[in-house]
Formats: sequence, structure tokens, C-alpha cells
Amino acid sequence: MNQKRFFGADVPEALAAVEREFGPEACIVSTERRGRGVCVVAEPARLDLVSRRASDWRDQARGFGLPDAMLSSLARDLRGAAAGDVEVLAARFLAARIRTAPAFAARVQALVGPTGVGKTTTVAKLAARARALGRDVRLVTLDVARPGGVEQLRAFAATLDLTVEVATTSRALLALASERRAGDLVLVDTAGRAPHDRAARHATIEALRAIDAQALICLQANSRRADASATLAAWKAAEPAAMVVTKWDETATPGEVVALAIEREIPLAWITVGQVVPGDLVSADATLVAAHALGLDESRIRALRG
Repeated sequence: MNQKRFFGADVPEALAAVEREFGPEACIVSTERRGRGVCVVAEPARLDLVSRRASDWRDQARGFGLPDAMLSSLARDLRGAAAGDVEVLAARFLAARIRTAPAFAARVQALVGPTGVGKTTTVAKLAARARALGRDVRLVTLDVARPGGVEQLRAFAATLDLTVEVATTSRALLALASERRAGDLVLVDTAGRAPHDRAARHATIEALRAIDAQALICLQANSRRADASATLAAWKAAEPAAMVVTKWDETATPGEVVALAIEREIPLAWITVGQVVPGDLVSADATLVAAHALGLDESRIRALRG
């Protein structure tokens, strides 16, 4: 890992140094007090999948998983563009279509989605990131039915010096979420629900609505379009504010999920790229995702950002 330490009089100053070096999508590994200032350990964001090189940008994007209809639309945009690096221009038009969400935009955020998508691990990653940014974090879980679910989150929490609060009923969840503490960010882990499990899903949605939680829908990067669409339809009543794309490192074609987010105008919030906690979490960046879709190298990513 290309980790580096950044120092500042306070957290914003150190984070500004991180952004100058690694860009706004950098991964924050840790933050700690050093004398009269702070030290932030960070590393560049990475979406390093299997390298794909194609002779035509459309084949490159198709290999990433973008649908032909979207490629045709990008081609029409290119016909009206000024001369330049075609792949960079295509990536720029693609990036303009990708919406992203700010980190930790709500006091209470809950991860929802199907079983096995990685919600518990992702909650732990988010808690670590929030702590690194100087936030006070509380972890709450509703995942009491899955064997080992609470224990898994507690094991992650222990590495972050956090505790896990367990809510077995909607009333217990409301009591936990209503307990206000200065600077609290409440992250809620929910039980996985299959699209056809309407009753359990409805109960989860009602519980989250009662505590005014912002829902983040989790989808695996290797999800088939039909399955991802079914999940989004199933959780529509939760009004997801953004999408978390998990297990990006386990597929070479995450474009189907990315395209679905574009078409449904759902902002991307986070991308997970491995199992390491803390770490392996990338703040969604439209430029970085588009650059990856077109297979741009570092120099062309800089041109794209320019």
C-alpha cells in the first residue's frame, strides 16, 4: 500500500494536504493527535481490477459492463465535441452522468440490501472512516437473526474501540437512535432481506423511517442487472439516498451496477474494494469511476480532471 502521513494544526488542514497529494477520493486510514496538531495516514483510492485494453473506447467500456444504449448516447455526445483524446472525452461525458453523494450526509445512516452483500463489513469500514475524520460514531445492529451477525460486528467494533448496541424491536431502535450525544453519527446495520421477503423488509423500512434514518442501498459490483433491478424495486419504499457498491474487487465488469445507478439517478456514495477493516473503502468519485470504465492511466486521469 502507498500509505503516507500528513500533518496539520487540525484535521481540516491535514485533510487538505491529503487532497492535494492524493485527490478528493483518497482513503483515510487513521487520524491521531500528535503534540499540538494531528497526523492523518492516507493512501490513494484504488479501483485496480484486471487490466483491459481494447482498440476502441466502446469495446473498453463494454468490457467494463456498460450497456450498448449508453455507449451509443456517449458516441452522440462525442460527435458534437471538440477534437481531443477520444477516450478522455468519452470518460468526461460519462463522469458527467454519474451522481455522487457526500459522505455521512445524515446523522443516522442505515445500510439495507440483500443477504451476503457485505453490509456488516461495510458498516465497520464506514465507522473507521468516520472516526478517522474525527466523528463520534455509534454502531447499532438490527441483524439479530443471522447466526454470528452481532458477533461479527462486535469483532470489527473492538478493533475500533467501539461498542455495538443491539436493537431487537422497533421500540428499542427508536430509543437508541433518539439518545442524542454531541457529534454522534449513528450507523445502523440491518438484516439482509431477499426481494420476495416483503413482510420482513416492510418491518425494517418502518423501523428506519421511525428514526428518520437515511437508507443506503448496497449492491454487489458483480450483480446481474435483473437481480440489481429487483433489489432496487424491493427497497424503493425505503427511498435510498445513495448506493454503496460492494465487492468491486471481485469482478471485472461492475459497469452493469454503475449503469443502473446512472439510469435511476441514484448517487454513488461508497465503493468497497476488499475485506480489510479499516481500509478497502473508496469514496465514490465520478471521475475515477469513469476513468476506470475507459481504462485510463494516471496521466490521462489527470487530463480528465483538468
